[in-house]
Amino acid sequence: MSLGEYLIGVLLFAVVLAGACYAAASVTRYLRPGIAGAERLLAWSVLGTAAVIAAYMVPGVLGVLNRWTPAIAAVLIAVAARALSRSGALVRSADTSPLRQAVPARTGQKPKRAERIVGAVGVLAAAAGAVVYAIDHATTPVLQVDQITFHLPVVARWIQTGSLWGVYDFVPYLGHGNYPQNGEVLSLAAISPWRLDFIQRFVELPYFALGGVAVYALGRVLGATWTASALMGAVFVSIPIAILPSVAFALPDALMVATFGAGLFFLVRADYVLAGVALGLAFGAKWYGVSMVVAVVALWLVIALARRHSPRLVLRAGAVLGGLVLVVGGFWLVRNAIGSGSPFFPAGWLPIGAHPANALTRAEGRGPVDFTVAHYAFNFHVWRVYLLPALYDAFRWPGVLLSGALLLGAIALGVDGRRGKADRLGLLALGVTCLLVAVYAITPASAQGLEGAPVLAFANSRYLAPAALPAAAFAAWLCRRLGKWALVLELAAVAAILDGAHSALQFGWGAFAVACVALASLAGAAYAVRRAPRRVVVMILGALALVIVAGGQLVQTRYRRHRFADLDPSLTWIGQHAPSGARIGLTGFWSSAPPAPVYPSFGPRLRNEVKYIGDFRGGRLTRYTSGMRFVSGLRASGADLLIVGLGDPPVRHVPEQDWAQAAGYSVVTRSRWFALYKNPKAVLRRRPADPR
Repeated sequence: MSLGEYLIGVLLFAVVLAGACYAAASVTRYLRPGIAGAERLLAWSVLGTAAVIAAYMVPGVLGVLNRWTPAIAAVLIAVAARALSRSGALVRSADTSPLRQAVPARTGQKPKRAERIVGAVGVLAAAAGAVVYAIDHATTPVLQVDQITFHLPVVARWIQTGSLWGVYDFVPYLGHGNYPQNGEVLSLAAISPWRLDFIQRFVELPYFALGGVAVYALGRVLGATWTASALMGAVFVSIPIAILPSVAFALPDALMVATFGAGLFFLVRADYVLAGVALGLAFGAKWYGVSMVVAVVALWLVIALARRHSPRLVLRAGAVLGGLVLVVGGFWLVRNAIGSGSPFFPAGWLPIGAHPANALTRAEGRGPVDFTVAHYAFNFHVWRVYLLPALYDAFRWPGVLLSGALLLGAIALGVDGRRGKADRLGLLALGVTCLLVAVYAITPASAQGLEGAPVLAFANSRYLAPAALPAAAFAAWLCRRLGKWALVLELAAVAAILDGAHSALQFGWGAFAVACVALASLAGAAYAVRRAPRRVVVMILGALALVIVAGGQLVQTRYRRHRFADLDPSLTWIGQHAPSGARIGLTGFWSSAPPAPVYPSFGPRLRNEVKYIGDFRGGRLTRYTSGMRFVSGLRASGADLLIVGLGDPPVRHVPEQDWAQAAGYSVVTRSRWFALYKNPKAVLRRRPADPR
């Protein structure tokens, strides 16, 4: 990428980001002029995220997506938001229900000096661990199997086709193309301006912080001190299964959990417009976001009716809430229904129908694997050998701390209830946590693995992360309830933060100490700049922007030179001999242990066409079982190169190798994991030497 191409990408990225920020600021200022602090930050973040996604989805839905159209859409969104806000239409439509002021914010007691110090140390520790990891891995690509198997390949296909309507699968049977994809749109925003993924690693970092802010805001509403609320927000973001998607892997789970937490806060505050947008972002990010959002909205409806509010007002508020959820997150269900015959996975309407993981394992000659945690409720052997170790590894000491706080808080609420003084919001936080835990327990594949051996329980324990949001806020509330003993819980929280962050990110303690000092210094400098004259602030921000742009050029240069280098001989050969303009076919199965071949096969600038050579039946991609049909499908695809996965675990020979040779393809290279075949008629463009 030349310097000019890089700067054009920076300009396009900046226009989209600036337009989204301006739209969010305009709507927040006029929609909720009285809010401040964490509530204002959450509102601004939710609306800004929605604006970025809209800037890409509008041209993508219209089929005119390219590098330039999102910038145009962002400018139009900003202009429209300003016009609507100035007209007052948003304020009138949002404040029609008296339910809006149903729950006032509670300020809580004043924290002691020791509590302020402990809170600051906890927040600093959580942030420093993330900063160290982000700096250490700034110039390396994300190799997480889900990212390079289906998340990023979908983004590459969107860039190539200019449309969001396609349902793209690169692994047979699993129905990855039917996933909700709000998170992938954010990755699209980070990749499309350059057709290079050098900043994609950082896309979900803001949602690392936003999850903590959501816990802080919920804790403040519950009446906790600002120190306890901030500390428990740091505990939440230090949970390994929460910090890994946001900091290490840039997975859409981070967006889902953070916006879900913001939606919970706005729902408690009876702000149904912002709650609808936030929950809609979560609804459209992950399948477990769908079930979590439905459960929470159903609970809200029950509580609203139980409080004997006017059914007409509840219906109006519910229409605003549910309508916005569907508008912001429901496009993917429509796309799926058109592209594969079902709004959810092919072959059924969830929860009716077979889980796609079952179709894959049955094709491999194994049994079902979509078991739930509830399925093993009384199987103590499975809990001892698989589930409890997996949950501990996923949550570590932050999870132990929150579990203990839930138990102790439940006892405290019981005691207060017998005295007639039970805190209603504390009960609500505990109830929401229990509801979300129950939803996790009955979610298909929460205990994924063959019968009696849920070996993927750790990976899918991320379905439980949303429950940790109200749990952490409840722990902050418990600090207020404990009085002088709160400091003990807060000191334990700092230890839990260090344990959780380090076990997930494996940073060095020396670098961690340096990051703590640097962040503390930056915080002091930011506080000083805040009091400086406006002209000085503008100059400092301008200089900071120049530093970021220059640093980005250095990062992308180093990143591009080492991107997916030496992962596998097959992928290395493609990078050298077919970097663009080639048709790459995939077939067979491959292990999740090495880097998956899908995304790297698109080439350094995403100009290769990658397709799985398989059969479509009932809206689902399946594997060919007949050599004759495989040869016919391979020839029809016109693939220049064919990557054959050698199985999971890999074997020396698979039928697709014979079938590829029968189609006239010859072996180029082979590794333990893959065999690469070339079409003798293919004309490939060799990659030019990279100047260093």
